[in-house]
Amino acid sequence: MGLFSKKDKELDAVANQIQVDISNNYKSSALENIKWLEDLIEEKRASGKLKGKAVGEYQDLLNHYRNVVNNMKRTY
Repeated sequence: MGLFSKKDKELDAVANQIQVDISNNYKSSALENIKWLEDLIEEKRASGKLKGKAVGEYQDLLNHYRNVVNNMKRTY
C-alpha cells in the first residue's frame, strides 16, 4: 500500500498471508486466502469501512495476487 494511504490491518494481515503462501509455493492456500481477501474487501466496502482510493489499491493488490497464483508452477 502507499506511504500515506489509510491502511486496514485485517486486510493487510490477509494480504501478508497470501504473500507468505506464494513465497512458499502453497497455491491452494493462496487461492483460499485470495477468496477471503476478496470477500473482506467487498464486506468493508459495503459497510463503508473502506472507501475510494483504498478500495482501488486493495483491488489492484488482489488482481496482482491472482496473476501470480495463476502463473505458479508445480515444483514437485
